[in-house]
Amino acid sequence: MRPHVLALAVLSLVSPGARAQRLSKTDYQQIVALIDRGNLAQAELRLEEGLKNDPDSLNRLRLLGSLYRRQEKFLPAETILEKAVHLSHNKDAQAIHLLAAVKFELGERKEALQLAAEVAALVAKDSRALYSVGRLLRENAAPSEAVPVFEKANRLAPSNSAITAELILAYLDAKRIPQADALLKPLLKSAPFGDLMQAGARFGEAGQFAVARRAFERAAGLQPSSHGALFNLAFALYRQGQAAAALTALERIDASAVSTQADYLHFQAKIELALKNEPAAFALFQKALSHEPDNESLCVELGLLYFSHETFPKALEVLEPCAGRLADSPSVLTALALTYLELGRYQDAIS
Repeated sequence: MRPHVLALAVLSLVSPGARAQRLSKTDYQQIVALIDRGNLAQAELRLEEGLKNDPDSLNRLRLLGSLYRRQEKFLPAETILEKAVHLSHNKDAQAIHLLAAVKFELGERKEALQLAAEVAALVAKDSRALYSVGRLLRENAAPSEAVPVFEKANRLAPSNSAITAELILAYLDAKRIPQADALLKPLLKSAPFGDLMQAGARFGEAGQFAVARRAFERAAGLQPSSHGALFNLAFALYRQGQAAAALTALERIDASAVSTQADYLHFQAKIELALKNEPAAFALFQKALSHEPDNESLCVELGLLYFSHETFPKALEVLEPCAGRLADSPSVLTALALTYLELGRYQDAIS
């Protein structure tokens, strides 16, 4: 989910009639546009001014609470959202959902879990809303509570691969491995390529690289020439510590199509480094940096690689030009300062 649409994250939890209450469609769209453009202070002021004239506007309270949450103003968000929930007589699913998220942020776990259960009961027939509640629970280390929510969503929408993937993750989090495997097998068998790629990405984001690998293997089987499937398969293998298998997967990509892509070369360099093939790794890092000279990660990794081998002049050859291009990068400047210190150039290190 993109950060700038956080205010709209769970609009599906609210009935269309509730959305229109005491906030005109034009006002609502203008405020959302401000948030979308990153004008958070202006959006906040607009909402706060509106609440002075209409302090019981449920939509303004809800939106302002979401905005406070985005800005990590959790205590004001809690106050605003508690009022919204009270005004709705504990019926506004979106406000309760947002309040549960804020309670998790404030460490009020017992209340957060209770609120999440209330939302799940309110949206019991809406698979998308249940998915949102389940994600909230999973992402706050409550897999036992997330499992029944995702199970209900899965029963409502058994062909929705995104819901299935999240249920698999919840089973894995809860150490229910047989249930996860039983759900994964039909997903791998029947899901189309795009769904497999999305599921694999979710598994990878959750650190479940073994199941991510299986999803990307299946995707690569469906489309053997897919750069994305092969690259992601290689990454999952690499994160499992299988560098040789990762390199084999990566080398299945048509080299002519990726020979100038910095991300491909960077990743290949990291694999070669894991395989102790340092000459190849150095060459690939240099080639990647030549194609993307403003890449902060490449600058620091290659500079520190030379540094770790005590080839400090070579480190300077990398880090000094990078520092010129990335003058505001703390990591580049720190690596450069450390190199200057090793070379006895103390004044340069200080400056």
